[in-house]
Amino acid sequence: MSAHSDAQVTESAVREAIDLRRLPWVRPLVRAQAEDFASVAPLFVAGNPADPSAWRSTVTRVQRAPRDRAALAAVVSRQLAERDAPAPARAAAALLADASTVAVVTGQQAGIFGGPLYTLLKAVTAIQLARRVKAEHGVTAIPVFWVDADDHDWQEVRTATVFDADLAPRTMSLADLPGAGVQPVGSLVLNESVAALHDTLEASLPGTEFTPDVLDRLRRH
Repeated sequence: MSAHSDAQVTESAVREAIDLRRLPWVRPLVRAQAEDFASVAPLFVAGNPADPSAWRSTVTRVQRAPRDRAALAAVVSRQLAERDAPAPARAAAALLADASTVAVVTGQQAGIFGGPLYTLLKAVTAIQLARRVKAEHGVTAIPVFWVDADDHDWQEVRTATVFDADLAPRTMSLADLPGAGVQPVGSLVLNESVAALHDTLEASLPGTEFTPDVLDRLRRH
């Protein structure tokens, strides 16, 4: 496969909007925000995300806001160092100390095996939006993804659904951990039961050239 620049990939990508009316579980506020923003505009200080001028005004407002940026950058940098984060992540965190830097922020609660696919898609979207802000507004923009480790919803955190070798959805759950459902999930300590769950996952996944690497990464983390 030949290499492509971000611009080339963007120009060749096929975009198809999802009609939220097809999804009965989508809440009315989300539909209104996507389809009739004027009806909910007072709830969104930053303005309509579909309006380029709203992005410009938000960038300016964030840059002028008084914050202890040095302290913020130090906290994030320390956390990344403790987690042995890759060099690009640490470099991005250091940029938070600059008053001109803006961030595209998203996040999701913790989840076994990284959580549902949309968790990854949210992270990718933040990266793409940060690149767009940088290109369109000429400012330093970095993506920030935070993990909601204070969540107590153990039943949701413990469960993962994958497509098995027959491409049928299979749900698997981690055994209860001491303190589960009472303590924040970030304070729970995995025990030997996670090894059994890894074995279940390995037996469920279809065999591809990527499967061994995925399983190895999950076990190491």
